[in-house]
Amino acid sequence: MKREDLAIPVTLWTNRILMVAAIASLFIMPAIVRWLNTVRILVQNANIAILAGFYACAPFALWALWSVDELLRRIDRGAVFVTENVTALRRIRLCCCVVSVFCIAPSWFYPPLKILVVIMGFLTLMINVVCQVMKAAVAIREENDLTV
Repeated sequence: MKREDLAIPVTLWTNRILMVAAIASLFIMPAIVRWLNTVRILVQNANIAILAGFYACAPFALWALWSVDELLRRIDRGAVFVTENVTALRRIRLCCCVVSVFCIAPSWFYPPLKILVVIMGFLTLMINVVCQVMKAAVAIREENDLTV
């Protein structure tokens, strides 16, 4: 198997490992926050803010990971320029945007989360660009399919 042929399966399995880790983190996050409070004294209510932000963002992060999985499976089957991939990219973009917005309030209690807000906001913009390119490619492919 060529190195290029490994890219999608490796990415697909990495994404699945991330999904399992995200699901596992739903159960261990309270312990992680308690440990964080022993390492670094957090401001009052920071534990609650971090946990609230985490659990508010978790469904969207899992939905984005699931959408990435669907997208990669379609690409692996050869269905690259299809409207379902544009829809998946839109879902991923929405999830990144929601996570960015949901982390704004907790970032006032735990300032390192501001980095996450900026990263997810930037990722929202980048995925939007990819989504628009994919949308244009789908339109071109559909037009070419009609031309004999």
